[in-house]
Amino acid sequence: TAELLYDQRHILSLSSFCPSELRGGTPGGSSRQSPCTSFPHLSFHGCAGVIGIQSQQCKCFTSVQTFQQLQTLFQLGIELFGLGLFRHCHHGAASALYGSDAIGGVINIITDDAKNVMQVSSDTRYGSKGRFSEAVNADFNRGKFGSYTSYQRLQADGWQLNALEAAYATDKETKRKYRNPEKDKATDKEASTAFYSNTVNQRFTYAVNDRLTLGIRGTYYNWENDRPASVYKYNMEHETYTYGAGAKYMINKSAYIDADFYSDNFTSRYDSVSKPGEASRGKDTRKKVHYYNGSLKGIFKLGQAQKFSVGMEYVKETLMSATDDLDGENMYTMALFLQDEIRLWKNFQAVVGLRYIYNEFFKNYATPNVALSYKWGDLNFRASYASGFRTPT
Repeated sequence: TAELLYDQRHILSLSSFCPSELRGGTPGGSSRQSPCTSFPHLSFHGCAGVIGIQSQQCKCFTSVQTFQQLQTLFQLGIELFGLGLFRHCHHGAASALYGSDAIGGVINIITDDAKNVMQVSSDTRYGSKGRFSEAVNADFNRGKFGSYTSYQRLQADGWQLNALEAAYATDKETKRKYRNPEKDKATDKEASTAFYSNTVNQRFTYAVNDRLTLGIRGTYYNWENDRPASVYKYNMEHETYTYGAGAKYMINKSAYIDADFYSDNFTSRYDSVSKPGEASRGKDTRKKVHYYNGSLKGIFKLGQAQKFSVGMEYVKETLMSATDDLDGENMYTMALFLQDEIRLWKNFQAVVGLRYIYNEFFKNYATPNVALSYKWGDLNFRASYASGFRTPT
């Protein structure tokens, strides 16, 4: 199951491994600076805020598209890297379950699982300016055991729009600046700098029996640019490793309990650039973020027209930032949530939820959400109200 949470104030653009350095989905809706590295072969656009696959969430706010275009892509049967084609898609308010990042609603995409015992794929692309990408996926299913592995390499050369740096002069009478092309100088500054990145994902699943399924997962990601030493003093380097484990227990065909733990560890460094003949000044850490998330939830179908969800979540975040003069600051947030989805009659559905949040520094908050939807022929009418809480950053 892939879950896409959208906030209509934001725009989502995911292309291959998400290039953004934003993550979200905490009980209080706080953001974490960490590259999103869990989505090989995933590319779409829409009015959205958070996407989560296999209980992992990523926030990417970039280009401008519309939520309707996103739905159109789903209706065309977008393929989610080895998970197969989607079978079902719906949306509704979900900030009670997922926090403030889902204040606008939620899209649930139910996908068909891969049925092949072994499935291997490779995608290689090369373009101008040294743009290169290689994505490899290898999935293996045998009896109760499943293994899902992916790797991607992205890289590109740097390039200039103009080899000259614009020069300006100041008019002595008006004090206004004006272009002085005769004073333009040659420069090595680049409009786009060279870079490379590597991402490795691994997930294992094991079905103990018909009721209990276990899983563990991990990711490693690194990214670094390569800028000319003649005009830049350092390169930027980002590194992330994540690990997690989960368990799902089916009480019966209409109810299950899900437990999950996830850790995200991000480091950003300055990598000094040395001119020929100069000694390297080495690397300086500018920021470290450690994020830990534990959750427990239960989903219960009550008859054919009602689904009730209840659960809890705990998040701890640690930040070390040389640029902000922070040395190992910590914060924890706890949340309790419940939500009831009920079909009152054939074409009318209601979603009501409440999320209680306790933050270490900002104390108690309660954030409700209500959504009503009615289908009349080919038309869908929807009204919703939702509130959220985001810890200041």
